[in-house]
Amino acid sequence: MAGFRALAREVRNPRNSTALRRTSLRKCLERFAPYGHRATWHHLCARAGLAPDDRGPDPARLIIALEELEEARAVWLAYEAEFAERRRREK
Repeated sequence: MAGFRALAREVRNPRNSTALRRTSLRKCLERFAPYGHRATWHHLCARAGLAPDDRGPDPARLIIALEELEEARAVWLAYEAEFAERRRREK
């Protein structure tokens, strides 16, 4: 099973078909979906200008959606690391 970063590389790979890139973005949501899968997908689509059911979206818009998801994930990972460090100090 591929991880988030491997799937993000698939979304960015211009040699992949648009359908594969879209599917890889959807699979990224299986690894990180802060609002739940459907709500996060619809949020990303609205922000990037994608139609949620479009099977052949503009690859540039997929990248925009991926970048927003990666930014949110970076914030979450930083929070998780800070929380883990704080818990270690408290124990």
